[in-house]
Amino acid sequence: MYYQMNHGSNDKLPKLEKQVNLAGHFDGIIGLDDKVNRNYFLKTGAPRYQNDSFRDLYQHRNNYPKKQVDILNIYGNLDDGTNSDGRVSNVSSRSLKYILQDRYHSYREIEIHGAMGQ
Repeated sequence: MYYQMNHGSNDKLPKLEKQVNLAGHFDGIIGLDDKVNRNYFLKTGAPRYQNDSFRDLYQHRNNYPKKQVDILNIYGNLDDGTNSDGRVSNVSSRSLKYILQDRYHSYREIEIHGAMGQ
């Protein structure tokens, strides 16, 4: 993700067409800079709390190819009340959609439930 944000507009590099994210921590990691069930989405789709990584990705979003990439975002939910895979909150994983709004060609999310969601 960071490579694409920093070099995505370089015409001398191959062009990204498809991107799969697994448990992406785009807005924090529980125990480091996030807490269980602390964050939530506002009506705008933005996460209420935004860490430095989120803000950096959002600031560089215009380097991401416009209307070119099909994104599949896969994240886990242990279904234990934490709304997380144990380390990454679902809000953190799902915040990618807000970061790249109006940039991707298509965007799809898959939530894996239970123990297999870790």
